[in-house]
Amino acid sequence: MKRLILLIISGCLLLCGCWNYKEIKNFTIVMGVGIDEGKAQRYRVCVEIAAMKSGGEQVRDQAKPKVVSVEGDTVLQAIQSITATTGGNLYFDNCKIIVLGDGICEKGIGNIVEYFVKTAYFQKNIDVAVAHNTTAEKIFSINPTNEEVVSTELANSIRSTAQTSSTAMNVTPYQLYNAYKSGKGSVITALKIEKNGQEKMIMSGGYGCFNGLKLTGYLTENEALFYNFAKNKVSKGQLSVKVDNKVSGFEILNAKTKLNRSGELIVTADVAAYDGTVTATEQDINRYVKQNVKKVISKAITDFNCNEFSFSGHVSVIGNVTVRDRRLAG
Repeated sequence: MKRLILLIISGCLLLCGCWNYKEIKNFTIVMGVGIDEGKAQRYRVCVEIAAMKSGGEQVRDQAKPKVVSVEGDTVLQAIQSITATTGGNLYFDNCKIIVLGDGICEKGIGNIVEYFVKTAYFQKNIDVAVAHNTTAEKIFSINPTNEEVVSTELANSIRSTAQTSSTAMNVTPYQLYNAYKSGKGSVITALKIEKNGQEKMIMSGGYGCFNGLKLTGYLTENEALFYNFAKNKVSKGQLSVKVDNKVSGFEILNAKTKLNRSGELIVTADVAAYDGTVTATEQDINRYVKQNVKKVISKAITDFNCNEFSFSGHVSVIGNVTVRDRRLAG
């Protein structure tokens, strides 16, 4: 009897499969999503896609990704229209980035963020960026420089910029949603279209500032660095300190910022000079860091009404920057 039961159980195990398995057939792989203001309807949604055939192989004659744009009164409606246009089920697991147009951000992105948070299609760690003074659709129209896929290049650019110069930040829809629900402001990395000779390229860096999930202004790349100092999010970067019309360059080796019990913001960092010709002293560097951190905090809170800090715009900032050497920084 026991042997019979074991045989039945073994047979059931062999017959088991994935309950939610779907054959990979004519799937449309979405690499990135862009959302702008629509003309006829509320939203204009574009997706960068790569078609797939049965077996999961990329279709050779469609290897180059393409951008499909559709308008809808809701983001979901537009995405459903894209599904009908492409003729394949949209697959979002490989989606790298969501780019939001400047215009739609000024009107408010609450419904958009809520959609991406509550839908099960998208990964939780997907990046969000704002198209600085342009549309998301135009961002996706620029030929990539280092990658075949624009979305991949954008996501890699944000991560690289955040790690090497601390002028960008990886932000997800969940982080935006949680900041909004807690009554705080938030910042999103800005993407800009710049000319490089006859060609156009996309640069990441600087922040769009949001209050109540509405875009209220932008911080430059240099301001983004000092914003990250205030947020204790500087890993690497460069400081250009001007003294008596002479600029001294320093590489940030490490940095840490904390709020002490007296309510003072202490910025501690080790820096190294690019070469031996610098004229700025440690006192000059600390003054420069202190002034710029205070300035960007005030600008974000007072000018843009964007406060995601745990302190006010009148916080006292103390610089504690040390020059470790004056040799070429490696």
